Amino acid sequence: MSTNKEKDLSKVRAAIVTERFRASMKQWMLDNKVTQAQMARRAGLTTSIINNVINSHAPSLTNAILIARAMNTTVDKMTAGQIADSPDVTSFSNLFKQDFLKNVKATVENGKYYSNELIDLSEKQKRTIIRLIYAYLNVGKTGKYLGDDINDSKKKRK
Repeated sequence: MSTNKEKDLSKVRAAIVTERFRASMKQWMLDNKVTQAQMARRAGLTTSIINNVINSHAPSLTNAILIARAMNTTVDKMTAGQIADSPDVTSFSNLFKQDFLKNVKATVENGKYYSNELIDLSEKQKRTIIRLIYAYLNVGKTGKYLGDDINDSKKKRK
C-alpha cells in the first residue's frame, strides 16, 4: 500500500522526468530547426501530441520512445539528470525502478519492438526481455526492488 509520502514523491518524480524530457525535446527542435509538424512526421505522431508534450503534458511511454528515436537518442538520455533533485534519494530510486519496470513490462507485453521497423515479438522473446530487465534493475518476479548490489556485496565481504 502506498503512503502519502510515496504518492507525493511519485508526483515530484513524474514532474522532474516530464520537465527534463520536454526541455530536451524543445532544445533539440530549436537546435535542429525542426517544427512541431516536422517532429510529428519524424516520430509518426500527430502534431497535437507533440504540442501537448511541449506544453508540459507527460507523454505515454510509447510516444516518448517514438519521439526519442526521431531525435536519434533514447528516453534515458533525454531525462537523465541528478537524482538528488528528489527530496528522498532512496525512495526516488526504488519508486522509479518499480514504475519504470511496470511501464516497460506493459509496453513489451502489449506492443511491438521498434528498431528500424516494427517487429512482432514471440511470447518467449517478451518473457526474455522482461526477465533481463528485472535482472538489470535487481527486482524480483513481483517487481519489488531487492536492494542495491553495492550494499549487498559490502555486507557479504564483512
